[in-house]
Amino acid sequence: MSILTIIFIALGLSADAFAVAVSEGLAHTKIRVRFALLVALCFGIFQAGMTFGGYFAGSLFADFVASFSHWLAFALLVFVGGRMVFGAISNWKKENESKKTTNFWGLVLLGVATSIDALAIGVNFALDGGVNVGLAASLIGLITFAISLVGVYFGKLLGKYLTKYAELAGGVILIAIGINILVGGLI
Repeated sequence: MSILTIIFIALGLSADAFAVAVSEGLAHTKIRVRFALLVALCFGIFQAGMTFGGYFAGSLFADFVASFSHWLAFALLVFVGGRMVFGAISNWKKENESKKTTNFWGLVLLGVATSIDALAIGVNFALDGGVNVGLAASLIGLITFAISLVGVYFGKLLGKYLTKYAELAGGVILIAIGINILVGGLI
């Protein structure tokens, strides 16, 4: 498999991570470099790790994971997105300026939810046999890291214009991504 093909796969896999990173940027009134790097690093590590995991699990678990991966991603994204929507509504009632909604474990859940497709790609790499999984997983992780970092700051930029509705928009985006993954898995 060519490096260009792997780059296109990485770009496709990072689309969900980008959208979730945008929602994280929307949900936080102040973005510190440390937070943006943490989001990007989490998503990049999970994408690379799931690619490795899928490769090493190979075809042993391919049928098992494929049968419910869309449900798992849907449940995780709707759970976190629902918390953000609920938090936004609660903040409106309390007039609380703090928009921070995602703690470390919430970020880990988002990392898992956005990287389940990478697990399936890793399985495909194992079945293909002609893939350098170290190179592929590294490229996937690095590209996801970069795109997620841009996503956080893009969300922050949008948040300036959507101030009161930023957290709500972020939650709705996560729920929409979850529904899209579920529908894609059911079709």
